[in-house]
Order: sequence, then structure tokens, then C-alpha cells
Amino acid sequence: MGFDNKDSGFDVVNRTRSVPDVGMFGPSDSTILPLLWNWIDNTLGDDKERKLMTSLLLTGTHKPFVMPRTESIYHNYIEYTCANKYLNTIQVVDDALKTIIDGLKLRGLYNETLIVIASDHGYAFRDWGQTSLATWRVLYEGAFLVPLMLRNPYLEAKQLDGQYTNMDILPTIMDILLSSQETAHESTNRLLTARQDQLNLILSRYEGTSLLRLPIE
Repeated sequence: MGFDNKDSGFDVVNRTRSVPDVGMFGPSDSTILPLLWNWIDNTLGDDKERKLMTSLLLTGTHKPFVMPRTESIYHNYIEYTCANKYLNTIQVVDDALKTIIDGLKLRGLYNETLIVIASDHGYAFRDWGQTSLATWRVLYEGAFLVPLMLRNPYLEAKQLDGQYTNMDILPTIMDILLSSQETAHESTNRLLTARQDQLNLILSRYEGTSLLRLPIE
């Protein structure tokens, strides 16, 4: 799978006082991004063919919706204060995603990267008269509908309208990797080269559905 040893791809970053905390989960997204680029640049070096996997938890859109100190513009989208804070943090996260995409393009990695965007839960802002936001208190649709997007230039663009979960992410990635072998000489799904028996073994151990081959409803 491209991992040389059991520690490959896993780095430990210790908390330091030089990184200010915001919200519930530590440093702001804008503080984390330079650390991400530093790790990618140091890990890759001059070897652009080396395979990497990393995850980035953007937490700005989680309650209490704290704006980073670097953000000086606060928009008044709606009167409801809590939801307005949420909309402002969405803008910050949207800018962070653009920064990530621009950074990948700058390093020549964008077309060779499979980007997966997902979330664990949504929010219900006074839906049906409720004032609570947490998913364990308001079991409404808005609290459970989350984005799930996969992007690579070699994947066929399509939008699925069915019900899918985060359990479907891994089978989909495994299917994409398997497909990249089957179409090694075509301009589709050329992401990684991994032994097919290794991928099949991993795929068989997990539940979920591959979204790669599902037809558009």
C-alpha cells in the first residue's frame, strides 16, 4: 500500500503554547494549515512520486462557532445570532478549502490527489421551534444531513441523491484504487499502484457501499 513500516504516515505533533486555542478543538484552521504544508513539503522532499495520506479536521463550523483572530470581517447575514456565527465560520472554512486547493496546485499535487470532504453531523437552528442545536437533542433531518464529496480529475463527475453514510467512504476509496489498476493506460482513476490482493483484503473487512459505480438516480 506504499507504507514502508508501521510508523509511516503517522507523525506526533505536541501541543505548544505558541499555538492559540479557539473553539472546542484547539488551534484555529488557519493556524493548522501552515503546519500541514510543512509536513507535506518535508515528507515529500524532491520525491513527488511518493504516496501520502493525511486527514485534516476543520473545526471552525463546530459550536461555539468562534472566529479566528486573523479574521477581521464579520458579516451580518441573518438576525439569529447563533446561526449567523455559523454562517461566518462556514465562510472561513470555505476560504480554508480554497487555500488547500491552491496549495496542492502550487506543489503539482492537485491532479494526483483524491480529496474527500465529509462531516460528522449538522445542526438544527430553531427548526420547528426548537432552540437546541446538538444532534443528541433534536433528531431532525438538518442535524444529520452532511456533505460527502470525492474529487479527482480522473473520476467521472456525478451527483447521487440517495442515502449514504461515512461507512461508504472507505469502500469507495478502495474501489477507486482497484479501478486505477484496471485502467492504468487510460485517463481514469489513475491514483495509486497497489497490489490488488491487498486492496481486496482490506475491502472485504469493512461494511458499506462503493459510490464509484452507483448510477445517477
